[in-house]
Amino acid sequence: MWTRRQPSTSRRLASLWKSSDHDPFAAFGPPVSTHQSEISVHRPNGQGLSTCRLVNPTRGLELAIAFDSATLPFLQLLRLRGAGYYMVGIEPCTAAQRNRTSARQAGEIPLLQPGEGRDFSIEVAATRTRPLQG
Repeated sequence: MWTRRQPSTSRRLASLWKSSDHDPFAAFGPPVSTHQSEISVHRPNGQGLSTCRLVNPTRGLELAIAFDSATLPFLQLLRLRGAGYYMVGIEPCTAAQRNRTSARQAGEIPLLQPGEGRDFSIEVAATRTRPLQG
């Protein structure tokens, strides 16, 4: 079971929308018979480095994804808990809208001019928080 770990700083995520009635910060439960995806989009409160952590205390594993919220101002989370597939997607992104048309209308799609570039930084760390049991 994966659970949410409280951030080490006071910075939290502001939830912007979610695809269905679910708590995107709740602990993952067991697989369910319905194969509905649960998608949510969040905005880090403040600028600078933001980190999303996924923790499995039972197995002693942690996955952390850090990103600069100045260039990637949103975080999309995808949770699938269906029987046969059980996964999570963590995606720092530039737009909070459900589709490109809505994102364009909201002014969230940065347009690059010819020869212009953008730099993005994402750090991924996988950590074992306790020794393997043999």
